[in-house]
Amino acid sequence: MTAATNGIDAMMNRVTVRQHRVLAVFVLIGMFFGSHFVDSQGVSLKAFQWHVTMTYTTAGIPVDKVVHFSCCSLLTFLTGRCGWVGSSAKRNLLAATLFVCLYGVFDEVTQGMMGRDCEVSDWLADAMAAWSVLLARWPMGVVGPSWGASLVRMVVCVAACLVAPAQAAISKLRGGAFSRSLIQEQQYGVLAGLVGVACVVMLVSMVRAKNQKVGVE
Repeated sequence: MTAATNGIDAMMNRVTVRQHRVLAVFVLIGMFFGSHFVDSQGVSLKAFQWHVTMTYTTAGIPVDKVVHFSCCSLLTFLTGRCGWVGSSAKRNLLAATLFVCLYGVFDEVTQGMMGRDCEVSDWLADAMAAWSVLLARWPMGVVGPSWGASLVRMVVCVAACLVAPAQAAISKLRGGAFSRSLIQEQQYGVLAGLVGVACVVMLVSMVRAKNQKVGVE
């Protein structure tokens, strides 16, 4: 496990800042295109004669929310390693988290302007993804976490984000009804919890980093 983690660390460290920036831009363009021009019925782009289709629900699973969470997780990770706000890993990660949260608002508002659905639940998926990545990658001192530790943290965050959808799925399987507003309220609670835990983690990290620097001096 340690050898595999060290291998992943070495591989990721070989990816340059410029490569992260290029990937982040491509992901952002792809996300904007996908959320504004692709729907459940598909879309035909006259300029390219390209037909794209996406199924939003499969066996009752809200695939669109999974796509939102996955894409925003990737975007947060990439922009957090772009070095756009200096050399501090913490500052870049926090900036990336806030950027993705704000982009989620922009994304939903512009979708509404184009006659598409503007859903708070989509933004909640975006924001939960961003804060999950922040918690997964945030250093607990001067040095950042290994990729193995980050993976464990991310799994815990994803499990927390799945609490409300899991309850709804279980209720549906049992033949009961579930309220979308209740799920949304639970998701607000999960997001607030992620932000709260992140604030505590950042505070502890600041104290530990300060103590480590004092010890080195």
